[in-house]
Amino acid sequence: MGAFNTALSGLQAANTDLQTLGNNISNANTVGFKSSNAEFADAYASAMANTAPTDGQVGIGTTVQTIAQQFTQGNIETTSNPLDVAINGNGFFQFNYNGSTVYGRNGQFQLNKNGVIVDANGGELIGIQAQNGKLTGASGPLTINQNAIAPQATSTLSLGLNLDSTNTPISGNININDPSTYNYSTTTTVYDSLGTPQLLTTYYQLQSGSGTTTSGQTWNVDYSVTGTTGASGITTSVVLHSVCCLNGCWRE
Repeated sequence: MGAFNTALSGLQAANTDLQTLGNNISNANTVGFKSSNAEFADAYASAMANTAPTDGQVGIGTTVQTIAQQFTQGNIETTSNPLDVAINGNGFFQFNYNGSTVYGRNGQFQLNKNGVIVDANGGELIGIQAQNGKLTGASGPLTINQNAIAPQATSTLSLGLNLDSTNTPISGNININDPSTYNYSTTTTVYDSLGTPQLLTTYYQLQSGSGTTTSGQTWNVDYSVTGTTGASGITTSVVLHSVCCLNGCWRE
């Protein structure tokens, strides 16, 4: 019977090891997860009497001594959520769960209805609140006042790009609704008076000159911003003007 129990202890330990491995695999895409290893130890009958095993003593099998977590640095990835953060190195995030303090490394955060930064389970992220650009010194749930930062409209924009010098010149003015009146167009994002993103499109028309050299070429560039004005209080200006570029301001 003893030999059977000894062998059974090995099967139980191996099963625990497989469960630990399966848990690691199932959490391969879990943010902040740290893998674990099952660590084994010999079992001796004399251990029950708090005495060390002697030479030649046959053990009674094996046991899982502990499930040890491996706190190695994981990969840091970019997300589209501005509240997502990651810890590079040692440390934990501190959360308030209904008065209980919990630690973790999952940095996927969002705002609740009260403007408090929370995790997916509603745990409040604890930190030192800043006020007027300075730390208050008080530790507690971090809150973001979404009305504290006034939106700022885009005032200037710089673009750098290359245009094909072998294009065929197009006569007449640029009509943004007629693609045959320009050679290229490109779009970028600007922001209106409420901080709402709007699309600014630039249109490029080769007016004169062509060939393998940019010498003597003239390009017309028109800009347009589309948006709404009025009922919602959003102020968006529509700008249309031409800029001439002479003698190879752009090159292929």
